[in-house]
Amino acid sequence: MDGAGSVLQARVATADAQLDAAAKLRSGSTTPAEAAHKFESLFATLLVKEMRGTLSQGFFGEGPQADVFGGWLDQFVGEAIAKDGGLHLADGVKRGLERTLEAERAARASSANEAPKGADTTAAPEIQR
Repeated sequence: MDGAGSVLQARVATADAQLDAAAKLRSGSTTPAEAAHKFESLFATLLVKEMRGTLSQGFFGEGPQADVFGGWLDQFVGEAIAKDGGLHLADGVKRGLERTLEAERAARASSANEAPKGADTTAAPEIQR
């Protein structure tokens, strides 16, 4: 796969992961603290991967096996950095997620209070001609 294809594939995977994470947050199956920690872990993993990419030769030589072992190393080191809040990102991300979720709840409650009694608030409004 060429460079543009792999970048596109990574962007699609990232977008899918973001949508999945947002759905889990809204449904309550993931807490903002868990999502924030996962974000810090993924971010740290990407930093390690990029730093390791600046080396002239990888730790594990070259070839497909080296890519697998390098990926494991990136993930392990990234998770270790994030485990104790090494980048200090999780608290800020958690606060931002909590504010966003609270604003969404308030907006839903406000729109539910404004709807006439008995009105179907889930249906799309009808267009008058």
